[in-house]
Formats: sequence, C-alpha cells, structure tokens
Amino acid sequence: MKNYFLIAFSMVASCVLAQKSQVVLEVDPPNALPGEVITITVKANVEGEFDIELPNGFVQGYNIMSGMEQEMDYNTGKIQTIYYLTNTGVLPKEGKYTFGPAYVKRGSKVYQSNTVKITIKKEQESNDATNGEITKRQLKDPAFGVIETSKKTIYEGEAVVISARVYSHFNPSHLENYIGYNLSGVLDKHEIGNTQRILVDKTTVKGLQLYTFVYDKNVFFPTGTGNIKVEPYKVLLRNGYETVPLTSTSATVNVKPLPKAPQYFAGGVGSFGISQSIDKKQLKQGEVLTMLVTINGTGNLQNLMEPVLQLPKGFLLYGDALVKENFTYTSAGSNGSVSYEFHIQATKDGDFEIPATKYVYFDPRAEKYVTVSAQQLPLSVEKNPGFKPSHNIDVPKDQSPVAETTMMPVQNEEIIVNSINFIGNPVYWFGLSTPLGLALLLLFFNTKSLAAAPEKSAKLAFQKCCSKSADYLSAGDVAFHAGDYPSYYSNLEKALHEAMNSKLDLAGNTLLSKKEKLEQLRENGVEQSTITDISTIFEQIEMGRYGFDVNTHENLQAQASSIVNNLLKK
Repeated sequence: MKNYFLIAFSMVASCVLAQKSQVVLEVDPPNALPGEVITITVKANVEGEFDIELPNGFVQGYNIMSGMEQEMDYNTGKIQTIYYLTNTGVLPKEGKYTFGPAYVKRGSKVYQSNTVKITIKKEQESNDATNGEITKRQLKDPAFGVIETSKKTIYEGEAVVISARVYSHFNPSHLENYIGYNLSGVLDKHEIGNTQRILVDKTTVKGLQLYTFVYDKNVFFPTGTGNIKVEPYKVLLRNGYETVPLTSTSATVNVKPLPKAPQYFAGGVGSFGISQSIDKKQLKQGEVLTMLVTINGTGNLQNLMEPVLQLPKGFLLYGDALVKENFTYTSAGSNGSVSYEFHIQATKDGDFEIPATKYVYFDPRAEKYVTVSAQQLPLSVEKNPGFKPSHNIDVPKDQSPVAETTMMPVQNEEIIVNSINFIGNPVYWFGLSTPLGLALLLLFFNTKSLAAAPEKSAKLAFQKCCSKSADYLSAGDVAFHAGDYPSYYSNLEKALHEAMNSKLDLAGNTLLSKKEKLEQLRENGVEQSTITDISTIFEQIEMGRYGFDVNTHENLQAQASSIVNNLLKK
C-alpha cells in the first residue's frame, strides 16, 4: 500500500542554494515496541510537495508539522535553507518494515530520498551493568528486578524513560508493598502508560524461559548535569499463597551540559517547529490586534520560555502573553504544542511586514542548535487622525500626569475665592449625599446576594458533580468499545467517587479512601444494600484491572449507572 501526505509549502526562502538538490528521510526510533510512537521526518533543500511511501499496517497520527529551518554550512560559510515535513504514527505488530522513499515534487521535477528500515519487537535490548544487565546470579533467584532506562547519556532538558522491570520463573498473580525507585537531584517527572493493569509476558533470557512485566514507567526531564543514580525499588511478588521479596539493581543516567547557547534560545530541547498568525490584516491606527505564535513538536514543551517577537517600530505589546498548552507525555517527551497569544497595538499608519519570529532549540540527536522561523505577515494600518499615542505625551520631570489633569486654571479669581466657602453651599451636600445613598443601595442588594450565595454555590457544585459523573460513565462506555479497558475501569471508578463526594458534600480535593467514604455514607443513612453494591463494583473493577474475568460490560456499566443515579438523588 502506498500512503501519501501532500503538503504544499508557500514559504519565501531567505536565499537560494546553488548546490545539488537533496532529500533525506529519517525515522526515529530505529527499533521500537508495538504501538510505540514513531516519528518520520523528511528534509530537503528544495521547496515543493512532499510524498512519502509508508509500510503496510502503519497507522498515521495527526501531529503533522511542516516548515523551514536555516543552518550554517561551515565549509562554505553560507546559510542553507532546509524544508521539512514531520509526521507520527505507530506499527501495532512485530516485524521488519521499510519506510520510503520520500519524494519532493517541484514543477516537472521529482527528487527522491533514501529508504529506512526499522524493527518492531517486543523486548528491548538490555542496557549495561547498571542499567538492566541480567547476571547469572539473578537467573538463579525465583524472581528479580532491574531498572530500565531508555538512554544512558542525555543532554540537560532531554527526556529519559525509566521503568521497573520484573522477571520471574513463575507466573505472578499480583504484587504487593511496592516501594518505587528514587532519583537524586531535582527532576520533572510524568507518568506514562498505565500502572493499574499489569501485562505479564514470556521472554527468553540467556536460554531460560521467564515471565516478565514492566511497572512504574515514567518520563523524566533531569535538571542539572552529572551522573544521576536511580536507587533500587522493592516489591513483594505473589506466587499463589507464596510471597517472594525482591530488590532490584540500580541504574545511572549521565546528564551532559548543553553547548554554549546562541541568541533566541528559549530552553527547548527536542525537535520543534514554529508558526504565527494574526487575527486581522487591516486595522486602524490605535487598534489592537491579536498575534498567535505556536511552538509544536516533541521534547520539553512544558519547560519552554516564550519566543521573542521582532516587531516593527510603531507596534507596542499589551500585557503578558496568554499561554495555552496542548500536549501529552510520551516516551519521547511531551508531544504537542504550546501557543502564545500576544496583544499588539499599532501606533503608526502605513503598510508593514511583521517579521518572521525565530525560535532556537537544541536537537539532542544532531547535537546542535537549530533555528526555525515562522512566515512573515503583511499588515496595513489606516491613518486615524483622532488617535494620539499615549507614549508620546511629554511630562515635565517635576510634574506628574495626575497633577496635570487635576490642576485648575487660574483665570477667574472669583471661582477660587468662592471655593473657600463651598462647605455651606447646598450643592456640596447634594453632591455628597448622592453617592452615599447609591452606596447604601448597593450594599443592601449585595447583602441579599451574599445571603443567597451559599445556596447557589451548593446548587452549582451538585450540578457539577452530576455532570462529571455522567461524563465519566460516557467516557467509560467509549473506552470499552475502543478496547481501552484500563480507561474503562478508571472512568467507572471516577464516576462512583464523584457521586459519593456529592452525597457527602465533600470538596473535590478531599482525600478519603473508599473505605472511609463508605463508612461516612453509612453514618449519613445510606441503606446497607447500596453500600454493599458499591463495594462489590469496586471489587469487580480491581479484578478487571488485573486481568481476571468479571461481570459483562453491560451489567457492570448498568450497575454503576444505577448506583450513581441513586446517590445523586436530592
């Protein structure tokens, strides 16, 4: 099957390359697990339409990026303009796959890239002695654990995935008393995968058939440099009625400092693109426009600093940028986008070009800084004779703007003299009593509003709980039919907790266990049969998470819905 994504670039290149046209295809990672996100990137020094041949079974994602970046050719001293297209997707089955070639079409000419072969396999290769290597002594134990790291050496700000892997000679039923691994230093940690459902698989290690599973999988963004030691985790592994304690080996991750940063570097480590847009192309002098700058890609999006705008003279920024984050955490880091909404006032008239916003990030794979640029934006500002820029008002050093506006012109002495005896003037008392009367009326109505506020707030809180419970039940149904069983059980449990919180008038942040909530329901007069039903559903949810056969989806969903409706009755 031949898949294409066709994206036409309408960018203005800053220079024309007098060199041989090249198209390069890159696929990362070269070896992946089934369902792991794969990134495909095409780079070319010629502008045109991009086509890529993808292998059968490849499921394309929606995170498509395109743009251009400029690099310095240190051999010739010239600046090169590189056009790129990036897409993501997954391969759900094991095997060897070929990506490419990719093509760039420009007019009647077609330029072809290389091909890339990757392998999809279940098991990752072992790391070195402190990062997952299995010794002969460990193979003699009933069960043992190692700490797996996706990389042994990273740059500061780069993502690394760390997880606990367990091996055993028996098929474990479940684990108990897990004490997680610890990392030295200040770290930005985010959970990935689903630790609520453990998937046990079989594997061969040095000729022995073992059971294995991964637990406590997280992506980290280390701060600081040097060696970071991952301390061992501890856990009790159950084999029927027998309990097997184990302590894992440790691991070490070396964090290298970034090279000396160039201008406009804003802390990005990964692979990013940039785009910008404005909400209007024509406006009057003095009006404010909205400019949206979006950084998208994969890396440490959550830690980026806002880009620096290159505005023409006569354009002023109003306030701080509004930031909107839209990304998820994956094994490659945070993937998605961060948008910055700027408000800009045009104080001069004429035709302008808003320059391309530049963004510099560090690419850990290429081990260099990369500059990407957004498109220039044309803008026309119509002259407004009534507009007077506030920043052009000259204020004397010994006189504040407030003094200017409150000073009374000394042109009529009679006005000044009469103002000395203004306390006996009826106009003064009328002017004083009017705002006082309005203030008393406002206080009266505000007091009535405050008296009704608790009742209104309680009503809104109850409606919010009802809505959230219904949303969780609906999301659980969708997750079940999509085959996402961990999300299905998680949403059913959340729906029950929301309903119990509403019944008990608990704040959303109140930390009570299921047992404590059930006890409070009993104290609040909820029938014992309802409490028993809730306990039974919680047990079935736990069994389902660990792979045991439970009630059918329709029955479990119906029972949860019935209990939620019963608890939310007022």
